[in-house]
Amino acid sequence: MPNFSKMLNMKELVVSDSPKLTEVPGLDKSLSSMTLINMRKCTNLSAHLRKNVLRGWTSCGFDGIFLHGNYVPDWFEFVNEGTKVTFNIPPSDGHNFEGLTLFCLRRSYVSSHLAIIVINNIQRTELQAYIGREASDYHPNGDDYLLQGQLSNSKLNLQGGDKVDILFENPAISITRTGVNLVWDKPMKENMYDLDKAGYVFDTHPTRFYDEGGPSHEASDNNRPRKQMRITIDD
Repeated sequence: MPNFSKMLNMKELVVSDSPKLTEVPGLDKSLSSMTLINMRKCTNLSAHLRKNVLRGWTSCGFDGIFLHGNYVPDWFEFVNEGTKVTFNIPPSDGHNFEGLTLFCLRRSYVSSHLAIIVINNIQRTELQAYIGREASDYHPNGDDYLLQGQLSNSKLNLQGGDKVDILFENPAISITRTGVNLVWDKPMKENMYDLDKAGYVFDTHPTRFYDEGGPSHEASDNNRPRKQMRITIDD
C-alpha cells in the first residue's frame, strides 16, 4: 500500500477481500476527510491498524467503518448482547459532549444499511438515522464483520441526566452484539458527502411514549405499536 499520510481529501477507501493486507501506512493521518472505510474480508489486519482507524474516526452520519470478524473494541463503555443498548448521559463537568460512537457485530446475507433509533426517555424525543451502505455483493453463507459509525450531538441534542436507549434495526441482518461510546472533547463532523442518505428524522412527540401518568417506556414496549420504518434492500 502507498503512504496515505498526505491524502487529505480522500473520501472512501475500499480494500475488501484483501487477506494479505496487514497495514495501511499513514491512514490515521487522512481520517479527517474520510467517510467510508471498507475492509471486509481483510482477515490479517494488525491490531495497531484496527485501533488507530476506529479511534481516529471523526465522520458522523451515513457510511462508517467495516472490519472483518467478531472484533469488539475494548474501549467502548456500554456493550450488550442483541440490538439494544441503554445508558445515562453523565454531567459534563466542564467537558464538551460531542456525540456517540456506535458499533455492531453483524452477519449480513443481503447487503443493506442499518437503522439507528435514539430514544431519549427524559426529553421524550426520538431520532432515526441510517448508517452503513448498500453494497452490490451477496454472501449466501453470511459474512461476520464489525460496523462502526457515529452520530453528532448537534443532531442528538442529548444532555447530562438523559436516559437513552439505542436500537439497531434491520430484519435482513443478524446482529449479535452492539456497543456505544460517549465522545467528549473530540472534534466530530457531519458527513456532508452522503448527508441525504443518513435520512435523519427527529420526532419531539414519538408515539412510543404515553402521556404523563401512563405506563413507562419499558412497560409499554410490548403494548404500543412500533413506528414503521422503511428499509430498502437491494436484490
